[in-house]
Amino acid sequence: MTLFSVIVIRYLRRLAQSVNGYSNRLPKEPRLASSAVITRYVNGDVEMLMGLRHPEVPTFPEFWAFPGGGVSPHDRKFSENRIFLAGREEGASIVTLFRELTEETGFALDTGGEWMVVGDSIRKRLSKDNTAWAEAIDEGIFTIDEGLASLVTERTTPPLAPVRYTNRFYHIHFGRADIEPKHPPGRSEFTQFKWWSPEELLSEWQCGRARMAPPQVTFVRDILEENIDGERGVLSHCPRCQSSPRWGDIR
Repeated sequence: MTLFSVIVIRYLRRLAQSVNGYSNRLPKEPRLASSAVITRYVNGDVEMLMGLRHPEVPTFPEFWAFPGGGVSPHDRKFSENRIFLAGREEGASIVTLFRELTEETGFALDTGGEWMVVGDSIRKRLSKDNTAWAEAIDEGIFTIDEGLASLVTERTTPPLAPVRYTNRFYHIHFGRADIEPKHPPGRSEFTQFKWWSPEELLSEWQCGRARMAPPQVTFVRDILEENIDGERGVLSHCPRCQSSPRWGDIR
């Protein structure tokens, strides 16, 4: 069964429960989430990192996705206790961005501001303890720099979805940093990582060889319609990313 068929079936079920075409059930409030659009510059081309979701995850199994996840209570608490993030509307989203990036790929900033891949012992701590990431920051194992993350767009899952997210996509450019993502010890949300060129990714999606959730498809399309500065990896402010529909065109 295709994703489109699943969406149609869910819609018809809800419509059958409605009166005069208006649903008796209010849409679920979306949960706030952050995704990392990581780019690098290789041989004159810009590539962006995506992971192939595990076939057993409950949502979008075997879909290509950016690293990221939902904002947790610990993320909110951490942001409230840091002067440079306190009072900022997106403070918790920034914390989630860097935490998820480290948990899922191993990428983190060392105290000198250089990107690195953290060791397995730290990754094990992160997988077992929800407070381990904040503790590692306090211990000086790695740090965060909110100035490296640029909010590119925000997309909200449509009301028909059983689980909804307002997902903030942040761009971070690695430049020419020669590091590769690494799976965490034990179970991982992704079965593999790949550095894609936006053109190749969209072409593979159109041929049915690379699946993506609709909001990410429209996002990649928007990127291709904007200029990408290879040296800086900047998505040229991507004005269409901000102005296009949040659900987007899924033709």
